[in-house]
Amino acid sequence: MVNKTCILDKIKEFYGLKGNKALSEFLGVTKQTISNWYSRNTIDYDIVLAKCKDVDLHWLLLGSNEKPISTLAEDNTDFPKRDGEDKEEEYQIFKSFNGMSSLYNYLINRYNYSNTKKVTDNISGAVDVISLFIADNHIWNNFCKLYYSFEDGQIPKEKLLSEFENFIVKDKKVYSLLSRYEAVLDEISKSILDDEFPDLNYNDFFDENGELRK
Repeated sequence: MVNKTCILDKIKEFYGLKGNKALSEFLGVTKQTISNWYSRNTIDYDIVLAKCKDVDLHWLLLGSNEKPISTLAEDNTDFPKRDGEDKEEEYQIFKSFNGMSSLYNYLINRYNYSNTKKVTDNISGAVDVISLFIADNHIWNNFCKLYYSFEDGQIPKEKLLSEFENFIVKDKKVYSLLSRYEAVLDEISKSILDDEFPDLNYNDFFDENGELRK
């Protein structure tokens, strides 16, 4: 589990904030909210990411001593900026993943999109791996409903596979973009989803030969 009190302390350190009152004013929350975050070891990631746009995310959330991501785009000059249309299209895809747009906006605003292009241009991974990192519980539930319709003979196999591929393409993009932040994904997900992820996996739907179970 990520230590949220350390994150709060780092925000104070980075911005030179003296005490919880100054921190609460900076984040736009009450002093009681800050006290609750400390006592319960919790934070609101949307608020933190929206307010701390000029802080290195590795250092703030992960305590990493690695080279800051903000320098990576400079090292990858072969990857030009995305044009506005591509950027907007991917942003709209990402917005469908409930509540994580703050993290996506942070990446775009801080890293000039060059590095995220490098990540998303190298989308890979098997469906059974990607499915473990689905960012929106409702999308997985929607596929489950389709699968049950297939089981009942209400839709053909081709329709199910087509819809499944549509879901997975979205999940691959999100997973590829956020994989470097895997250590905090679970924390973010718990803070924005009403329910835990369903206890389902790839093998519930496909046999050892990759064929749909029926």
